[in-house]
Amino acid sequence: MRAANRPRKAKAANPASTTQQLRAAWAHKPSPWPRPRQKHFSPAKTCPAFDTCYRGHVVPEHDWDGFIDTLRAPLPSTFSFVHTGCAAVHPSLVQARFEALVMSLEQVDGEARARPQTEAPVRVPPCGVLVATGTTVVLRLHLRGGRVRAFARVEAVAAPRRIRPLLWFPERRGWQLDAPRKELLALRFSFKDLHAFIETHVGLGRLNRQEAVSMLPPLLLGVRRGDAVLDMCAAPGSKTTQLVERLDGGGGVVVANDFSALRCFTLVKRTASLGPRAASLVVTNHAAQKMPRPPAARGGGGGGGGASGFDRIVCDVPCTGDGTTRKHPEVFHRWEVALALRQHPLQLQIAMRGCALLEVGGLLCYSTCSLNPIENEAVVAAALRHCSGVELEDVHGTLPPLRTAAGLSRWRVTAGEDGCGVGSWEEADEERRLHWRLQPSLFAPTAAEAEAFALHRCARLLPHSQDTGGFFVALLRKSAAGASVGVPECAAPLLAPRGKPEPAAAAATDAGLEATEATADPAGGGAACVGDAETGAEADEGGAG
Repeated sequence: MRAANRPRKAKAANPASTTQQLRAAWAHKPSPWPRPRQKHFSPAKTCPAFDTCYRGHVVPEHDWDGFIDTLRAPLPSTFSFVHTGCAAVHPSLVQARFEALVMSLEQVDGEARARPQTEAPVRVPPCGVLVATGTTVVLRLHLRGGRVRAFARVEAVAAPRRIRPLLWFPERRGWQLDAPRKELLALRFSFKDLHAFIETHVGLGRLNRQEAVSMLPPLLLGVRRGDAVLDMCAAPGSKTTQLVERLDGGGGVVVANDFSALRCFTLVKRTASLGPRAASLVVTNHAAQKMPRPPAARGGGGGGGGASGFDRIVCDVPCTGDGTTRKHPEVFHRWEVALALRQHPLQLQIAMRGCALLEVGGLLCYSTCSLNPIENEAVVAAALRHCSGVELEDVHGTLPPLRTAAGLSRWRVTAGEDGCGVGSWEEADEERRLHWRLQPSLFAPTAAEAEAFALHRCARLLPHSQDTGGFFVALLRKSAAGASVGVPECAAPLLAPRGKPEPAAAAATDAGLEATEATADPAGGGAACVGDAETGAEADEGGAG
């Protein structure tokens, strides 16, 4: 009786067939509001402030048209072969298969070139190989239920696409494909075999997809077996992968740090494919400008076992990222004058902390994916001014035939919505100093300092020089024992309100700096670290990362 009195559940309506469900799921349903269109960079949309800031100052006048045209073009796809530590799958073996695949895809007069089957390894010429051009029509016939259905697909390549080795990358392990990554995904037939090879080996950790200029810092540092290496702003992990590979399983350690816990998760996920070599990797989640000194007793190290510093440091700091416009057009659309002024204090604090953690004879590579001298040469000059015993190394010609431009010795600090700037601290009036929060470290060094600093040893990579993104790199060496690191002019809280601080507040700030340094670095001799929040644009692959 009880079972009969129970209320019956409403019977569900007969579900549609599987085919109908799939059709309903894939049916186009217009959004109730208009979707935002993706923004693309165009010279016609160039803001006047951007032109005023860079034209004739950072980019020479005679190169400006080529610079703008290159920014309009998409960024090529670049990657490098990685040694995961497995002897059975050496990068040379994977690269040989890749080159054989590329040569099989070579096109001559729009048609695939027939090649005889030989056992000898096939090498791609330095000039590269044409792998896609023109328009391809794909016709597929499906026979189902006695009926033939035809499907046609048209794929048009915007320009002839070549794939070539990066001649400046050691052992030809770096490669560049003229097609951007979005085109690889869109043209499924034209790049079918090539895309399948890349995706397969990226998933296995044998390929490292990374922007070409972002590969430079680990190569310039010359990491040796047994070195203690620090990557201060490591996420997403492309440079960290290169650093671990450079240790070659011969001891040593790579400390990969990032301020964001979410980006640290991305870093761990990215480096998980290193296999046994990941044993030499330590991931930390800490503010880079407050990075503590490592223990004095550590094994190995190029500079001796009793040292309390790092032999090599990568300092790829957060920046405005206006050099990544080809990959991220939205960076240009949100570009404004004050972005670089906000980033400068944090960049200088991270660079000086890196100098303090550097072992005598060690190298620090400071890099950004920005074109603004406020984020580049100004930071290097301020670090050299306040860090005794640190000198600038010349990076030009280190990786031939890489084309680099010399670092700037003179620049103007942009302090106006129209992009106009001032040339010196004395030239800026009090109102402009307070409104834009100008600091003496933003301005170009004096003539005597410029001669001593030799900022021309820094390297600038402009997009139109060799079809890359914009990048800046500088190599600093600590050459003197007992080198000291002073407090820069902009040693003030990053989020301080505008205006001149009171004398009492300034004294309290100095006392707080000493307390912070004593806590972060019990051994002493470190850089004064300021700021509790690490702000700024995330460095991507480029851009850092």
